[in-house]
Amino acid sequence: GNSACNLFLVVFCMLAALAVLMGVDGLPRRNSGKSGTQHGKMGQELQTSSAVESVNLLLNISTTGTSVQVPELSNRSLSPWTYSTIHDESVFPSYMAEAKCLLTGCWNSAGEEVMDLESRPIYHQVLVLKRVHGDRGAYVYKLETKSIAVGCTCIRPVVIEHK
Repeated sequence: GNSACNLFLVVFCMLAALAVLMGVDGLPRRNSGKSGTQHGKMGQELQTSSAVESVNLLLNISTTGTSVQVPELSNRSLSPWTYSTIHDESVFPSYMAEAKCLLTGCWNSAGEEVMDLESRPIYHQVLVLKRVHGDRGAYVYKLETKSIAVGCTCIRPVVIEHK
């Protein structure tokens, strides 16, 4: 429900802040001068050594504090949706809420489903920590993105005319 969405939002914000601090490629940037670096596409600095810098990450969900109530939009939309929980033990957070569209078409002003518009999910890229095998058999967490449905909207259908 709402608490799962709030928890997801808090974790997402923490991971976004971590990504900003660590850089686009998920690794901390190290200024090692001219030796040992190359420049790739669009000026991105590439490390040529195999050394990887590690950072400690403390995730304490119990200190999130109070949350602001967000009005329920899923049932008021012209393209209503419901949330289901997806579970994946190989990522953190391991539980996430994902939207599922309830209609094929969309509601009109009279509350009837019409098919001149289509209900489609709205996707958002979220940051997750993926658990992977590291060196010496230990697990490490890699920062990755995941596409997740956060709601639904009405769109015009694509019409292809045959001549």
